[in-house]
Amino acid sequence: FLTLLLLISVFQTREVCSITITPATGQLLESNRTQTFILSAESFDPNLGVTFTLNSFSPNFALVSAGITVTSNTLILGPYDYETFIANGVATVIGVIVNAVSTAGDTELSAFAFTLTNVNEFPPVVNPEYFFQLIENAPTGTLGIINATDRDGDLLQCSIDPTAQTSLGVFISNIFSFATKSCEILVSGGDLIDFEADQFLNFTVVVTDVTSEPQSAETLVSVQIIDSNDNPPEFLNNDVVTRISQNIGIGNLILTALAQDVDSGDRGRFEFYLGLQTSTTTTPEVTVEGSTQYDIDADRGNLTAKLDPYTPGTYELSICARDFGTPSETACALYTIIIEPANNDPPSFELRQGGIIVLVPELTEETVYTSVPVFIIQVIDADDGTTGQVEVTADFYSFNSNFRLLDTSTLQNQQTPYNIEVYLDSPIDRESLTIDLIPFTLYGIDRGFIPLERTYEYNISILDFNDFPPVFEDTPYMAMVSESAPIGYIFFSANTSDVDIGVNAEHEFYTNSTDPEFDVHVNGSVYLAIDIERANNPTYEIFIFATDSVFTVFVKFVITVIESNEFDPIFTTDNATSFTLQEDYPLSLIVTLNISDLDFGLSGQFDVSVSNPLFEIVPDNGNREAYLEVSLVTPFDYETSIQETLTITATDRGNPQRTGIITFIIDLTDVNEFSPSFQNTPFVFTALAHYAIGTFLGTVSAIDNDGTTDREDINYTVVNIPSEFAYSITDAAIQLVTDTTFDSSTSNENFTFTVTAEDNDPVSPRNTTVTVEIRLQNDENNHGPVFGLSFYSGSIAEDASDGTVIINISATDEDFALNEIAGTISKFELTGDPEVFSYFRTVLYPLDGDVSRGAIVLNGSIDYETVDSVTFSITAVDTSPNNLTPRRSSPVLVSIIVENVNDNPPVFIGEPYITTIEENTANGTEFLEIEATDADFNNIDDSFRPNFSISTHPPVPFQVDSVSGLLSVAGELDREQNTQFQFFIFAFDGLHNVSTNVTVFLSDANDNAPIFNVTVPFVLYVFEEQSFGYEITTITATDIDGLPLNNEIRFRFVPAGNAEFLLVEPTGELKGLRELDRDTGDTIFNLTILAEDDGSPRQSTTIDLQIIVLDINDNSPVFLDSSPTAEVSENATFNITVLTLEADDDDIGENARLDFSIVDQGAVGGLEPFRVRTFENFAEIFLNDSSAIDYETQTAYIVRLAVRDGGSIPLMNTIDIRINVLDVDDNDPTFPQPLYTATISETAPINFFVLSVLAEDPDSVTNFAHQLQGNTTNAFFYINATTGDIFLQRPLNHENAHTHYLIVETFNLDSPAVITDSTNVTIYVSDENDLAPFFLAISNENLDEGSYLDELIVTLTLVDLDVNHMAHYVEFTLLTESERFYITQDIDPANSSISFANLFLTGDVDFESQPLIAVTIRALDDNTTSAQSAIATVFIYLNNLDDEPPVFDQELYEATVNEGSLAATIVTAVHADDPDVGVILNYGLFQRIFPINAAPFEINSQSGVIQVFDDGSVPIPDFEAIKYYTLGIIATDSGGNTDTTIVNITVLDVNDNTPEFENTSYVGSVSEGALVGTSILTLQATDLDETSNADIFYIIVSGIDNEHFKIIAATGEVFVEMELDRETRPEYNLVIGAVDQGYPPNTGLTYLTITIEDVNDNKPNFTRSTFNGQVFENEANYSVFIPFSSTSNLLYITATDDDIDVNAQIEYEIISSSEFRIRTELINGAYVGIIETLVELDREVQDRYVLTLRAIDGGGLTSATLPQVVIDVLDRDDSIPEFDEIEYFVDLTENGFSEEYLITVSATELDSAANNTNIKFRISSVIKIQVNTFTSIDATPENLFRINDTTGEVFTNSDQFDREQFVEYVVTLETTSRDN
Repeated sequence: FLTLLLLISVFQTREVCSITITPATGQLLESNRTQTFILSAESFDPNLGVTFTLNSFSPNFALVSAGITVTSNTLILGPYDYETFIANGVATVIGVIVNAVSTAGDTELSAFAFTLTNVNEFPPVVNPEYFFQLIENAPTGTLGIINATDRDGDLLQCSIDPTAQTSLGVFISNIFSFATKSCEILVSGGDLIDFEADQFLNFTVVVTDVTSEPQSAETLVSVQIIDSNDNPPEFLNNDVVTRISQNIGIGNLILTALAQDVDSGDRGRFEFYLGLQTSTTTTPEVTVEGSTQYDIDADRGNLTAKLDPYTPGTYELSICARDFGTPSETACALYTIIIEPANNDPPSFELRQGGIIVLVPELTEETVYTSVPVFIIQVIDADDGTTGQVEVTADFYSFNSNFRLLDTSTLQNQQTPYNIEVYLDSPIDRESLTIDLIPFTLYGIDRGFIPLERTYEYNISILDFNDFPPVFEDTPYMAMVSESAPIGYIFFSANTSDVDIGVNAEHEFYTNSTDPEFDVHVNGSVYLAIDIERANNPTYEIFIFATDSVFTVFVKFVITVIESNEFDPIFTTDNATSFTLQEDYPLSLIVTLNISDLDFGLSGQFDVSVSNPLFEIVPDNGNREAYLEVSLVTPFDYETSIQETLTITATDRGNPQRTGIITFIIDLTDVNEFSPSFQNTPFVFTALAHYAIGTFLGTVSAIDNDGTTDREDINYTVVNIPSEFAYSITDAAIQLVTDTTFDSSTSNENFTFTVTAEDNDPVSPRNTTVTVEIRLQNDENNHGPVFGLSFYSGSIAEDASDGTVIINISATDEDFALNEIAGTISKFELTGDPEVFSYFRTVLYPLDGDVSRGAIVLNGSIDYETVDSVTFSITAVDTSPNNLTPRRSSPVLVSIIVENVNDNPPVFIGEPYITTIEENTANGTEFLEIEATDADFNNIDDSFRPNFSISTHPPVPFQVDSVSGLLSVAGELDREQNTQFQFFIFAFDGLHNVSTNVTVFLSDANDNAPIFNVTVPFVLYVFEEQSFGYEITTITATDIDGLPLNNEIRFRFVPAGNAEFLLVEPTGELKGLRELDRDTGDTIFNLTILAEDDGSPRQSTTIDLQIIVLDINDNSPVFLDSSPTAEVSENATFNITVLTLEADDDDIGENARLDFSIVDQGAVGGLEPFRVRTFENFAEIFLNDSSAIDYETQTAYIVRLAVRDGGSIPLMNTIDIRINVLDVDDNDPTFPQPLYTATISETAPINFFVLSVLAEDPDSVTNFAHQLQGNTTNAFFYINATTGDIFLQRPLNHENAHTHYLIVETFNLDSPAVITDSTNVTIYVSDENDLAPFFLAISNENLDEGSYLDELIVTLTLVDLDVNHMAHYVEFTLLTESERFYITQDIDPANSSISFANLFLTGDVDFESQPLIAVTIRALDDNTTSAQSAIATVFIYLNNLDDEPPVFDQELYEATVNEGSLAATIVTAVHADDPDVGVILNYGLFQRIFPINAAPFEINSQSGVIQVFDDGSVPIPDFEAIKYYTLGIIATDSGGNTDTTIVNITVLDVNDNTPEFENTSYVGSVSEGALVGTSILTLQATDLDETSNADIFYIIVSGIDNEHFKIIAATGEVFVEMELDRETRPEYNLVIGAVDQGYPPNTGLTYLTITIEDVNDNKPNFTRSTFNGQVFENEANYSVFIPFSSTSNLLYITATDDDIDVNAQIEYEIISSSEFRIRTELINGAYVGIIETLVELDREVQDRYVLTLRAIDGGGLTSATLPQVVIDVLDRDDSIPEFDEIEYFVDLTENGFSEEYLITVSATELDSAANNTNIKFRISSVIKIQVNTFTSIDATPENLFRINDTTGEVFTNSDQFDREQFVEYVVTLETTSRDN
């Protein structure tokens, strides 16, 4: 920091005019800025004005104010830059001079000098980054220098960011430092650098200037660490124990040695090799080279088998790893390999029942199998030892609660084979099953080293038990049978279902009906047993029973007898069936007849129809009989048919229907009703002048439409036929011929006469008269046709249809005046190139006066792309009047331009369009060009260029340039959202819209980091002491990128390397590298896992993982004394200590808490003489029961003492302690009890063990035996003398003997034998349930219907011959009717084998609902699985009480009927039930509720059917009039009981009304320039129907080109659908339909005329490109005329404009002409231009003019072409002839002769040569010149000279010429045009 003191060269206060100037501050700093206050000047005398100014040598300073001020301040305008002064070598002293001038005129100068002081305004400047390299563990030295500068020139110093650390937590400042007052980096802690932890050290260096207010700058220093080989390979899974099978197989993997070397490059690469192997199971240990036993992959560390097989045992193998560094580093690890015996055979199962489907009976509440296995499975494994031990489990899926496994072994670890028993624990209801077979799976796994398992699939089929009754389906049962049905006729089948299956679901049917008319087959078919008559009984009720051998059910069946249709309708009539009538018979009655039908009901009702529409029959239906009248309703017509057939058919309404027919034949006679009618009128014939006499002209004939022959004969009368013609009558026709000759001078003339035709009717003949015309025509042909125009031009659109008119043509023929035939054009012919005019043909129209008109039309089609214009000739050919005179013809030139239309769709080039772009491509990037061509665009203007667009549904992130077709990106592209896009590109040329499919695939960019598939926090738990390689979990992550590299994820620890865990990079498998022991400190591990993809750039994610080690109870308690023993006297006292033992457990906590218990004392009879106390780790065994210690009972005890720790899975150890009892002796044998009892089944077999009666001897030596007192060989039992076991010797019968009594004795074997004790034995013989109970006779009961309370109905008697068995277990159960009935039971006190079941009724029984009640009772004699049962059914017949009113099945009926339904249309049916049997109901209509008495319905009194009734008094249903009806219906039974109901009938709308428009026709208009979508008008229609029948939509039914318009179906609004062109079609006539949505739909029509309003869209087109005309000179306001014609044939300039009205009004203009003008006139509807002269023209000056025209229509459009008009000026004889010589001189001889030739004069004029022939000469005067005086004297010219006025020859006309009088003659000649 450089400090400069402020130096003021003059620092004093001076008083000048009382002025004081002082500095404001003590220094001038370079940091002072503009407006900084520097000096202050002031005056002490306020009355003294002072002006302060700055000297011009004071730059960068200024005064605050100017002029005279009291106080003024000086400010810096600066600033000053100290560095600039120094750099430029300028002194840093600044001078300021202030002038002070008072008002008194005093002046004072004050100079101040400031030394500029430097300010620290700039921070140091240093490079932003420095890069150095350094080897790890580098020695002390210099790393490099940080170069920095400071513009202020300050001293600089460097420092390291004190917070910067390495990844190992070492502060960077401990590794590097800076030299004093220097920025040189020194290496001071190189040994702290570790390449394996940091490949780069990045830290910040701060550079600071040394000032009082320092400024600093930072730079980033990056030091690359160079690796050195300072780390040996490190094994990650040493001390691993691996188990393999002895037959693992050569080449198979045993284990993988895992190692890592954290060095880089070759220093971090290493190879594996094998060391020594030692066998630890042999003595002594055997050591061999590991390479002789195994192979190891040097790169991967995979250890593979080299031998097959191996010898089982335990081996320790050394595996080493050696890196490639210099020098190399080596490390080894010890691996334990346990080779287990081979496991060759998997378990297998064998179902003892056979097959894979097991049959199990259905379990019911009465039957439960729990003690007997339902099936047995045998387990087999052929291996030895533990590998042959099999653990079996089973899965019954959703039936696990029903089944269980029980094996016959106590543990599932014994050698196979052994059996697995399957038991059923709970009932299974087959009917509740949703599957036919219950699947179950057996899993067997053996205990081999590599366990082999086997899975077997079985199915269990549940056998059905009959536990459900039959159920009648589709009830109630009702049927109808015709009274004419034959015997045996099956008319109904009962149908039942049963939840049971098989034989339990097989049912038999029967009936107990007393009615003989019907019977029921066992299969449920109901058939007719005898003949029936409805009149005898219209209704039957029977009961149908169904039984499945256990259950019986029944249902009521109602049978209605219906009438049969036995008779045809019969006609009778008094009229003959064949008669004759005149054809004019009036419309009236024809015949009458009667019809009858002997059937009744519907079978007797009939409908009548007539086959011939000329007739009508009244009435057209009837009931049993009717009188019919048949009338003629349409007149006869003999001419159409001479005979009519009248067939009348009557069809009854029975089933099947029967028909009666009667036929009448009517012959017709004719009536003369027609006058003769002439054919082919009018009759006009032509006679030509050249016809000879007798030439046939034509035929006149008439016909008569009457049919009679005499009327067909026609008489003709001819009146006033001209004499030139004659006729004859042949073949009922007049033949006309000529009767004179004509010639060519004959003029045309018409002749007429009349012909009358009359028929021959003798009574009233009829006639007709007709006029016949004969035209006489001259047939000479002298002239050829003349076209109306000299040149025809036109145009045709290429899409025009065949026959489209292109040009209208016309021609005339002068012959027409005299000869219409010769003057008529016969045809127009196309001539020229056939390939050209083949596109066209001509049409000749009918003659229009004397003009023959035709047209050139399109012949087929024409294509603009093939030909765009054609030129050809058309020839008009007239008619030869007599085919002898040659035809004449004239040609004219035709030019036709083909107009291009858009008839070709665009065509895409380069399909298919498939491309790939990378996701995330920027918007606007172009990536594909779509190309399309259009044949129209290539040949016409730009309007047909294809425009491109892109489909918007669904939207895609792309856009297309409409012109270039370039596709570009227009949105976000994310391959993870969409891998591809498919869309359409449309090319539209104005009409055609074609599309192509574009597929854009997105290539993947690595823009997504992996995402872990775990929840946070991520915590895993592992148990301690798991062996090497145990799987913990698999870390997974998802990378939604698509490319393999971008979504291939690798996992690693951060930082790398971990001694406890292994993370497999590619798979994410997390495994343990060593056994963890929580007891030694392995508790919690905190790891960071990084998931990184292989994309570029790589994306990664980390997650923190915490692994918590769970403790396992891995140490069992251990007794310190391995074989303890003790003794106790049999007389020892209570609580005496027998033994104390100590145990220990290496676990801690709960796992180390010990608890002792005695698990087995080995005491006889289950006594517990010993107890144990626990004192921490000590167990004290003491005597608990001294009485239990008896040597005679037991001499020693093996007490098994157990110790159990407190782990969650406790570990236990046991030890056997032998406690010997010291004996006290001498006791006799005795029986321990005075009485023994046993029970034995009466069915037990011989030698069956009954019980053991054993005497006891306290002494150690046994010396006694047993015997039965009084036992013989006939006894039922015998005893084993030694063991005391009693066995059965003879069969037992409970019914014979219930109890047997024995006495057993014991005696010493000493001689003599002495009985020392005896005991009593009672053996009970148990009764087996081997006899089923049975009911005694069961009777049916009769009972009145009604209510009952505890009414005893019947008592049933049950007998069971099993003795004393049933009395305690009998149970009665109601299987049916348990709701109303119940049972009490009693036992016969005199005989327990007899029981009584009392059946009681409590509730209502109703005959109408259940006339027969079947009560089924089951008796069960036991509650075990061996129970026997009996079933009885009591039938209770109810007696009917007729007291029930009928009841309608509905209180309110809802029905519908279509409007317009005819009479007898069935609407609905009501039904009432009367609970009483056999009651016939009568239905009636008691009130028409709404409308009151106005409902057109009736009800059938028997069936209850409601149908439409039409007697004319009430209108049939009409929805539009009445929408619903309400009827009151009553049902009455035979007893007068009634019930009523209401029927609401809703009238359904039928589509019987057609939509109607307000008007029958509509007119609309629209501009031809209207856009598509423009609304024209809206049509509305109404429909009197409702709902969908009145929903109207609108359509365009027909109309030419109706595709130009669209109608909105819903609204009727008419829109423009296509571009309109009035010039193509000015008006459209459409038929619009309004369609309702009924069925079938009705359509109303209206007519819409759409007028197209003109738009001025057509420019005027001149009909020619060049017009030619002529005009005479010297005429002003004179019209130009057609060349070579009279002046009256004016030249018409013509142009056309396809528009109309004002837009078609054409005005013509001449572009730049002063000689001509053009005016426009409307002539014959066309605007023509007539050119007129403005001035008189002079042909001699200019004989031709070429004008340029233009045409402008009324809309302002100017013609596209500018034609030229070539006008030739015609010569007039308007020039004065001029003599070729001004003077002529000739000598005249005096006294010569008259007619003397003198001279020939000539003259010429500027007129044309033709007019030069018109020059005439004459002598106008003669002057005689006198001799001497030369006086002029006039003379008479003709007296002296003459001149030929044509040739100009001059002659004398006198011979009297005298020179002496007159010496000279001056003859004046004149020349003129002859015309003038």
